[in-house]
Amino acid sequence: MIGLLIIDLLIAVAVTAWIVFFVIKGSEKKDRMFLEAVFSNSENLKSGGSFEYKGRSYSLGTELKRYRMCISYIVMTEVRGTDLVHEDDFGKMSVMTVLVTLFGGWWGFPWGPIRTIETLAKHEGETMTVGQLLFRMENNVG
Repeated sequence: MIGLLIIDLLIAVAVTAWIVFFVIKGSEKKDRMFLEAVFSNSENLKSGGSFEYKGRSYSLGTELKRYRMCISYIVMTEVRGTDLVHEDDFGKMSVMTVLVTLFGGWWGFPWGPIRTIETLAKHEGETMTVGQLLFRMENNVG
C-alpha cells in the first residue's frame, strides 16, 4: 500500500515537473519579445522617456530581476532562470520559484538535493535596471 502511494507521488511530481518545463520553454519566447521591445524603444529610453509593455511601464531606471529555480526529472536536474521580471512582480515570482524548487528540484538523482539547496541559497537572483540591460544589448555583454 505504501509502495503504491510513493509511486503515485512520484508520478504526480514528474507530471508537475514536465508542466513546469513547458511553461519555462514558453517564457524564453516572452523574454525574447521583451528584449525586442526594449531594443526597439532604445532611443526613447535614452532621451528620458518610457514605454509600455504588457501593462507595465519601463524606463531606464526600472528594476528587473531573473530568479533561479531547480527542476529535476528523475535522473536529470536542471537549474534555470526565469524570464525577466518587472519590479512590481518580484514578490510573486520569488514565491513561485521557491515552491517550484522545493517541490520539483530535490528528487532527481544524484544532483537533485545538492542543486536544490544551492538554488535556494542563491535565490536572490540577478537584478539589473532596464538601462543596464540596454547597455548589455548594445555592447554584446553577457
